[in-house]
Amino acid sequence: MEALYVMATMKWEAFNDMNFLKAKCYKIITADPKDEIVEIQGSLPILVAREACLDHLPKQLWDAEQIATLYESLRFIYYLEFKIYSSSENGYDLRKKSTFGRL
Repeated sequence: MEALYVMATMKWEAFNDMNFLKAKCYKIITADPKDEIVEIQGSLPILVAREACLDHLPKQLWDAEQIATLYESLRFIYYLEFKIYSSSENGYDLRKKSTFGRL
């Protein structure tokens, strides 16, 4: 069976993710998240994103202090969202009472 594969494909390999990044033109990449044939983690957009990250990002983006600050910021945002939505469920809609205009 392997011999038939070699004869039919001439050991063809596709490096679509690398070829996509090397092309010197404008690009649009899309994927169908409900595709039943190609798993999303094996799709071209994911492979292109992985390859771009490996090639273009430094090995360590943030130090421990920056990561801790990011974590605390995300916790604060989550807390605010929780308070907003729990208040609106109790009959008090913060969007209507806002002094900052429409949200």
